Amino acid sequence: QKPQVALNPITAICANGSISPVAIVAGCSPIIPLQYNWTFTDGIPAVSTNLIPGNISYALLGSHPVQLSVTNECGITTAISAVNVTSPPVANAGADKSICSKGTASIGTTALPGITYQWVPATGLSNANIAIANVTLTYAGVNTDTTYTYVVKASAGADCFSTDTVLITVKKRPVVVLNPASITICESGNTQITAAGATTYSWSPSTGLSNNNNDTVIAAPTAATTYQVIGSTANGCADTSNIIVTIQAFPKTGAGNDSTVCNNTSTVQFNGLP
Repeated sequence: QKPQVALNPITAICANGSISPVAIVAGCSPIIPLQYNWTFTDGIPAVSTNLIPGNISYALLGSHPVQLSVTNECGITTAISAVNVTSPPVANAGADKSICSKGTASIGTTALPGITYQWVPATGLSNANIAIANVTLTYAGVNTDTTYTYVVKASAGADCFSTDTVLITVKKRPVVVLNPASITICESGNTQITAAGATTYSWSPSTGLSNNNNDTVIAAPTAATTYQVIGSTANGCADTSNIIVTIQAFPKTGAGNDSTVCNNTSTVQFNGLP
């Protein structure tokens, strides 16, 4: 009786990946040892005479025949299958980005079905295992900016992946400081407020301010007011700071009613306020 031969299903692989084919061989006890002849079209190695041929690698895309012939004294049985070799999934980290310190950027592109993603490093990422991730970064160094490099790996299997890189430039953000930090003035009074740490400034609200765009302003509000200043630098980054100007009402005073006293009166009582 000829040998009975079957090949287990062969899973698709990526280019430069490998397979480890498995055959099931059955039949009567042979008089002579069974002979195995594997043929792997476009595979490396292309042939094997072992029942377990080991790893066979493929570089060319497409469908490639896999054949096993088993011979005994009764004849030859051949089983044929194929391996499908595909391209790795294309990783796409997206375009390079530029953000201000403490800002957030979105990196990556739409996920492909059945593909897993991994970003490195994970620093600042909302999630390191998704196709599109948000990254939030802070920079306060001596230079005007710094650059972070992120790499995304798109995988369809252990040996089936590609990578891509995106650069994130983080620009230094100004720190706006107000002097004084808070102030109380009398009714109808005013105060000088100075902002520092940026190049240009924008104040709001304009009510009671001498101007809106200088680093130093005179504030003369008629009621308690919170002023906000936005300070910007040439790199397009900005910071905000707030100051509350409160109003102190004038105290009410009074000397009391006029009084008439006799000459040589020893004591006079005044009822002034407060």
